[in-house]
Amino acid sequence: MDIMKWNDIFLCLAWTSHFAIKFSFLAFFHTLVRDVSVRLSRFYWFVVGYTGIAWGFVIVEPFILCPHFDMKATGEENDPALKDAC
Repeated sequence: MDIMKWNDIFLCLAWTSHFAIKFSFLAFFHTLVRDVSVRLSRFYWFVVGYTGIAWGFVIVEPFILCPHFDMKATGEENDPALKDAC
């Protein structure tokens, strides 16, 4: 069953497209807040960094929760130790 592999691919693409939209809005707002104040500029860069870290987390999280990409991920092998591995 390749369903776990396709699920991971779908999640990575879905989250990446979601965060691409967020980063496009942040790129648009950069021109608006660029010369307003130093405090607002610092807050803007904090939001950009936080958004980047959040994107990295949601991309890595499925692989941390279930690092198996074969039948071990489904728990359908005959090994009792791998039953319900993920």
